[in-house]
Amino acid sequence: MSRLRDQRFQAIGTRLRDARINQNKTMAIHTEISRKYGIKLNQSYYSKIERGLAEPPLRTLYAICDYLGVDILTIIEPSLTDSTDSVSFLTRQSGFIHRVHELREKFGDKIVADSLEHFLIIVDEISTSIQGRTSRGKKTRSSSRNKKRKS
Repeated sequence: MSRLRDQRFQAIGTRLRDARINQNKTMAIHTEISRKYGIKLNQSYYSKIERGLAEPPLRTLYAICDYLGVDILTIIEPSLTDSTDSVSFLTRQSGFIHRVHELREKFGDKIVADSLEHFLIIVDEISTSIQGRTSRGKKTRSSSRNKKRKS
């Protein structure tokens, strides 16, 4: 896992743990989540999720959030639900969140969760690609400056 990705999953885990603790729930919720949502979730894996040591599939993350009664966007990226944040403002204006809820009603949670998971993977790959180009561009510029100085 990349460092940025590690930090993201640690933050997600911390927000999940905070939500669970705020509701006075124990780690034993994993059994209730498994039964209610039909997913495999043991205490060890759930603990790793909360500590940011595991990358849960979106379906698992959605099940945990739904069980805890928290919005998945609040857990993944709190700024998307902060009304003062410009990203949140744009997503609300474009109807993104509303559209996701419509799709959930039309096609069901699993299909939408799987689609969003693929979408997030693509966004992550694009982000990594852009970061790679940016860092290569900086190296190229500095090396060309050094060549000019030597001439």
